Amino acid sequence: AAAAANGATNFRLPMRWYTDVIAQIREAVGWHMPVRVFSDGDNEQLIEILGLGNAERVILVSAICDMLSFAQSTVLVASNSSYSAWASYLGRMPVVWFQGTLRARLYYDNSNTEIQTGLDETIEIDFLEHVRQIVGRKRARLLPSQEVEVHAGAR
Repeated sequence: AAAAANGATNFRLPMRWYTDVIAQIREAVGWHMPVRVFSDGDNEQLIEILGLGNAERVILVSAICDMLSFAQSTVLVASNSSYSAWASYLGRMPVVWFQGTLRARLYYDNSNTEIQTGLDETIEIDFLEHVRQIVGRKRARLLPSQEVEVHAGAR
């Protein structure tokens, strides 16, 4: 948190921030949404997220595949990375950024789509309601074998 406040751009976000954000989103939508984790970290570094249940590590073969898969997210819990920024831009999904890491707003048309929150902070109710509505609409259109997911880019 201090690194972001001091203008640093290359630092690891606290794993607890990811788990807290995912828990708040899951509570808001009323179900244990699947989480797909894209990261250059190893499983040991990601154990807090992977241990949440209904969470899986995604390893693809190329950077472009990762980015395009990210862009298919229902909700993006963004890391402090250009991958998250590109996925956000391409996917136009609701995005949660760690406080101080949002470098440029991408969604001027809907302020409920892109937010920042810090460690131990409660996510804005308007954002959670927006996510709940999107997830509800998406779930209504899905076949039983399909899922809605949260992508957590953990660096």
